[in-house]
Amino acid sequence: MKGASIVWAVVLASIAWGCSLLDGSDGEGDMLFHAKSPLCDAVEEGDWKAVGGELDEILRVASEEETDFARLERFACLLKRHSCVEAVEVLCVSCVKTRPPQSHVAVRFVSMGGGSVDTVLDIRMSAPMCVVGMH
Repeated sequence: MKGASIVWAVVLASIAWGCSLLDGSDGEGDMLFHAKSPLCDAVEEGDWKAVGGELDEILRVASEEETDFARLERFACLLKRHSCVEAVEVLCVSCVKTRPPQSHVAVRFVSMGGGSVDTVLDIRMSAPMCVVGMH
């Protein structure tokens, strides 16, 4: 029972303080990656295979968290630090009943020209976590 209280305290704190609690930023909106990051370069070029590879690298960092929910929240926070990512929303955690289970994360990518692309990522939740589809 005490463990559940601690988990809820962390979840509520992360909601209250946003990504800064999970990613170690100072909460001042500092952006770790600018438009010249490999992810943003791939988005700008429309190279979705390269985008998938860059997302897998970010998932590798997020995989250090203990729970599936925490892994996806960390992934969302890390993505939001890229200038080419306008929005990220975890749609469901391990909701696709495949072996291994998959989760869905919605992402809105923006280009420097002002265009945007909305996509849903299918993320395999077993180690190593990776993007197995984008639609």
